[in-house]
Amino acid sequence: MMASAFMVLAAIMASSPPDARSPGSALINPSSLSPTKPDDATKRRLWAEGCRNGSQSLCYNYALMLRAGIGGPANPTEAHRLIHTACERGLLQACREERSDQK
Repeated sequence: MMASAFMVLAAIMASSPPDARSPGSALINPSSLSPTKPDDATKRRLWAEGCRNGSQSLCYNYALMLRAGIGGPANPTEAHRLIHTACERGLLQACREERSDQK
């Protein structure tokens, strides 16, 4: 019984197209994908949304974009406020940034 099941499987495999026999043929080939990077305006919008939802690291990233005017108009006052808030809420990177701004 085991030998006949193996023979049936071997016959099916032999009749399948070569690409269907390759391991992982049902998976997407990562090299065939063309990932697109979000533009700066999209990143800024997503980081602003994450900041509104309470992510201090996204607030920090959003603040850096605001300060530099990346992906939209610059707003250094709002950037400073966001960095200060992120520092108060425990994001060490924001605290370092805030200290360097004060020098």
